Amino acid sequence: MANYLRNFGVAPEVSVGILLQRSIETIVAILGILKAGAAYVPLDPDYPDEHLHFLISDANVRVLIADLHLDKPALQRSQAMVLSLNLESDAIQQQNATAPAVPLSPENLAYVMYTSGSTGIPKGVAVTHRGVVRLVHHANYVHFGPEEVLLHVAPLAFDASTFEIWGSLLNGGKLAILPSEHPSLNEVAATIQSCGVTTAFLTAGLFHLIADRSMPAILTMRQLVAGGDVVSASHAQRFLATADRATFVNGYGPTENTTFTACYKVQDPSAVPAPLPIGKPLNQTQVYVLDPQMQLLPASAIGELYAGGSGLARGYVGQPRLTAENFVPNPFSSIPGTRLYRTGDLVRYRADGNLEFLGRADHQVKVRGHRIELGGIEAVLRQQEGVQDCVVVVRGEGSDKRLIAYVVPDFVQDVATGKRPGRESWQAALKRRLPEFMVPVAWIELERLPLTPNGKIDRKALPEPGGIETEYVAPRTPLEETLVAIWAEVLKVENPGIRDNFFDLGGHSLLAMQVISRVRETFHVDVPVRHLFEAPTIENLSKCVSSLPRVASQASGLQAISREAYQSLEPDEVPEVLPN
Repeated sequence: MANYLRNFGVAPEVSVGILLQRSIETIVAILGILKAGAAYVPLDPDYPDEHLHFLISDANVRVLIADLHLDKPALQRSQAMVLSLNLESDAIQQQNATAPAVPLSPENLAYVMYTSGSTGIPKGVAVTHRGVVRLVHHANYVHFGPEEVLLHVAPLAFDASTFEIWGSLLNGGKLAILPSEHPSLNEVAATIQSCGVTTAFLTAGLFHLIADRSMPAILTMRQLVAGGDVVSASHAQRFLATADRATFVNGYGPTENTTFTACYKVQDPSAVPAPLPIGKPLNQTQVYVLDPQMQLLPASAIGELYAGGSGLARGYVGQPRLTAENFVPNPFSSIPGTRLYRTGDLVRYRADGNLEFLGRADHQVKVRGHRIELGGIEAVLRQQEGVQDCVVVVRGEGSDKRLIAYVVPDFVQDVATGKRPGRESWQAALKRRLPEFMVPVAWIELERLPLTPNGKIDRKALPEPGGIETEYVAPRTPLEETLVAIWAEVLKVENPGIRDNFFDLGGHSLLAMQVISRVRETFHVDVPVRHLFEAPTIENLSKCVSSLPRVASQASGLQAISREAYQSLEPDEVPEVLPN
């Protein structure tokens, strides 16, 4: 694979895109890219086409490894050479199996991963080999080794995949791949049990959901890492009280510092503090709690967290000004050129020396593990016809967090239709430009945005959202009545209609898993989670439930990558760079 990619000019510092679902072939593609000396750019197949096109262009992707069955016009619009592993398999197998001799240093680029930007432009975080090796080699927050089986459940474009893939492959362990991109709770639980998963990272929302509804599935794990948002101390306590000598880890960190910056470990259920701290820094990581003048603050004082060390990314691809603003010179180091990353997170030191997270210093939020710049959504929304002004906020806690858009319309009618642009057109426009998790689920029109005495938007004075105004269609059968009750409980809405859109009512992937789990428990059928994404109404879900046989499905398609499968990953010691 690596020698084949070299034929297309793939070399150090060249970006190679990956537009594939989770699979063994995806792991092979990543290894081939790195062995050729290049950097991989993970692209989520669920992203809208315009968003994908921007990422491919912004990262200057020269070669794109993609599943050609995906209906993505971005593949045709791109200037990159598009390769299919299936179509190119014969040519790849004819290549020399010896890895090419490519000189690499720890500072070479390993991957580019995109996060939300405050101006509406995503930021490509350039992560080096040194950062990845620091995350999984000589780790002080979890144990990695040949006896560990790590679960690969994160999308490749989510930095938790770095922990999963390299935590296993760089330490001689096994990687258990969850094939489905929209897995049900039953599929996640079945994979954990059948593959003997010992270590996993779960987003806070998914951990809470599994702990509430499928706790037995995770009781055999030795190490459970949760993060991406605030983790419930009570859920961690229940897990430790039920599991057998397990370790729970609350993981914290931005993508700019290679997945984790600090972690808090606990094993004794009686010693779980509330709220859970974010702990102490990883090995080869320095953290500082500073005031606005970048002066050190005393213990227990609240300040902004700055992070430095081997995990620090280079910066943002093609955005030197933004890089300079966020990656600043380290005033506490005598080594020239060392930097710190401004996380924007407010923290303080507890008496026991652990860091406690207290919120954001700006309007960045975490929703279902995704870091979102609200200003980025607002910037795209302001570009839409009929929008005079707007503000986007997040409501709710934990997995119930929802994005709400408040819009001041300009009441201009569309010349062709005679209609005024509104929620449907704005929402559709955002869905074409932004990932699903960045599209508001509720829309409120206001004559003006409330302001504070100093002229800033008063977010506390914004009204609470009401229900979505749609034509109500009542349930007609006992099956539909039961589904209405399930939706009402999961979505926390009153009397949803059978033709109401699940996602317009505030639904998202975690809530979809809850609905499917309850449908399975109630009707003893296995409805694929993707069905709810493709046809998100009770009317369609009812038809699906009626057509399925009442049998419990068995986990299928479970795959495990072992150390033996990749002989090139068997050095006596982990190298300073990823496999080459």
